[in-house]
Amino acid sequence: MPTKHGKLPTQPCNFRGTLRYASPNAHKKMELGRSDDLISLLYMMIEFFSGKLPWADTYNYDEILQLKLESIHSSLIQRMPPEFQAFEDHIYSLDYLDEPDYAMLTQLLCTVASKAGIDLNEPFEWEAEIREQKEIIQHKKNNGTMN
Repeated sequence: MPTKHGKLPTQPCNFRGTLRYASPNAHKKMELGRSDDLISLLYMMIEFFSGKLPWADTYNYDEILQLKLESIHSSLIQRMPPEFQAFEDHIYSLDYLDEPDYAMLTQLLCTVASKAGIDLNEPFEWEAEIREQKEIIQHKKNNGTMN
């Protein structure tokens, strides 16, 4: 029965995603919900922190699923800042139609960045370079040195 928050999942559906980052639901060919996107994000963050996911060198679809089911709630998160445990706990508590608490998840990631000395208001390196290039071009235009 459909609800105001969306429609109930249908089964089965085709695999969608990248094997490395796809949620277990994608492997099981289930309809994907908002939490599945966040699980994929969590896998990427784990890879950023640890350098490699346990299934990175595995190419068998079923083996990857099994490794994901066995390892996600294990030492992968325990080696990361504690905010990631709260992130994981929240997204794995969600049912298909549940809306994630995006404000809380954002706050957790901002806390991790702050503890790591990352100023989220600073431009990315490439943004600073683009701004400098635009300033040089504008300066040349203003001085008539640009053809």
